[in-house]
Amino acid sequence: MTTPSQPSKLVPDPYSPSAADVVEAIDVSRRVDPSFWDALIIVAAMRTGSDVVLTGDLNHGQVVEGVRIENPFVLGGGYSNASGSTSLRLVMKARSSSSMASSIGGGS
Repeated sequence: MTTPSQPSKLVPDPYSPSAADVVEAIDVSRRVDPSFWDALIIVAAMRTGSDVVLTGDLNHGQVVEGVRIENPFVLGGGYSNASGSTSLRLVMKARSSSSMASSIGGGS
């Protein structure tokens, strides 16, 4: 009897930051000057092996700790709320085109 093959994962396992990740995010925030929460997203990208963070809240084209920041709204105008901050954030797993994690939230 054959067993069905496992479906491929489109979303990686959830990431939970450790205390060390929080401390590193504070350090990144002090050195590079994003908000703590943006720095924590960068640290999460580093820990999960992501090469790119898509966000409208950081500088397009900037490389922070080896993670490239890209604004997905630069070419098409995009969506922004009343304060001008985009409300969509994606952390993209660039090493595997079929793996992507996303979080939807307000601007920082």
